[in-house]
Amino acid sequence: MATTKELKEENQHWHEDHLQWIADIELWQQETHRLVALLYKLEKAIPEHSSKLQQHLVLIEKHEKKITQYQGGRDQRYLADGEDFVSIERQLEFYKTLKSLHNEAKQQHMELKQSYADEMETFRNLAIALLAETNKF
Repeated sequence: MATTKELKEENQHWHEDHLQWIADIELWQQETHRLVALLYKLEKAIPEHSSKLQQHLVLIEKHEKKITQYQGGRDQRYLADGEDFVSIERQLEFYKTLKSLHNEAKQQHMELKQSYADEMETFRNLAIALLAETNKF
């Protein structure tokens, strides 16, 4: 049969276990909060260019259509009714417009490309930080 002293020692051991378990839970909660914060940052770092990409695509398609018109030698803005031939002056004028459109699309594309690369670098760094955080556990 157990003595009073043994019972007290067992009770004390249980209290110590409970304190350790509470400390473990608090640590786990802190770690979870850090991971959730990192996941939130990671989610926010995912490049979101939907509207910019759609606008850029529209610009490219517009430019492509104009190039096709130019190559066909017929742009209704530069042709008189029934005319089959576009003068070199008109072709050069249209060419200048195309070149300007192309340069605009190229500049926009380069900006989007750099922005995407920068955001993916941020995303990669956060992903690495998240993995490093999980390795601490």
